[in-house]
Amino acid sequence: MPGDETVGNYSETRVPDTRLLGNDMLQVTGRKLWVAGLIEIDVTLASRALASKAPGTRQPSFTTWAIKCISQAASEHPEVHSARRGRKLIVFDDVDVTVVIESERRGKKVPRPYVIRKTNEKSLEEIGEEIETLKTETTDELVLGKRRGAAGAGRYLLFLPAFARRWILRVAGRRPFLMKKMGGTVVVTSLGMFGRARGWALPVGTLPLSVAIGSTTRKPGVVGDAIEIRDYLNITLQFDHEVVDGAPAARFISRLVELMEEAYGL
Repeated sequence: MPGDETVGNYSETRVPDTRLLGNDMLQVTGRKLWVAGLIEIDVTLASRALASKAPGTRQPSFTTWAIKCISQAASEHPEVHSARRGRKLIVFDDVDVTVVIESERRGKKVPRPYVIRKTNEKSLEEIGEEIETLKTETTDELVLGKRRGAAGAGRYLLFLPAFARRWILRVAGRRPFLMKKMGGTVVVTSLGMFGRARGWALPVGTLPLSVAIGSTTRKPGVVGDAIEIRDYLNITLQFDHEVVDGAPAARFISRLVELMEEAYGL
């Protein structure tokens, strides 16, 4: 579109609906008592296992494997993905993980949430196939996989003013069963799903446990009495301090590190 001499040419595009809801979530999460931790995990064994793909076989992606490790650790330490209802804690057996998948909507690639139900009970292959299938799904819904139980209410929220949308999100966050039905109990974001980037990611979410998988870097590490070049994963964990204390969160982190360093499931 032509402009004047000081503005120059420009184009107009509609703000994606997913970004509007994302901004609402940022407003809501700012009121929670978050505790974040940035940790570094030696994933050399997992990297080697994933790289040694046999001909004719389909190896899971690094993100799929990380989701499985996170769900396994959460199932062993359910305090980290529990929810508060008044002065009681609702501790869930199932680990429902929300992931953000880029798929087509109205002719454009947009990030959309999807809830992988009972991730702790599914194999790596099942999780990987579910994610890959959804990447090719084209739908007008803001939330993928509505027919599989994910929340489809997002598109109705867009007809409301911003203050009303944020009020609904706050109410949903205080109701454990509604929260789990709409968005699961854990959210995992991976930079690797959308391109190559190096560094840390800071997660944003309304769920009790948010995980951001950052980059993997190669650098020297101590193995026994020797120094070797190892692969290290940058990962950020964000806990809701209203539902979990430091000690249970630390035990969850310790178990997650153990699973990843041992290349769990590979």
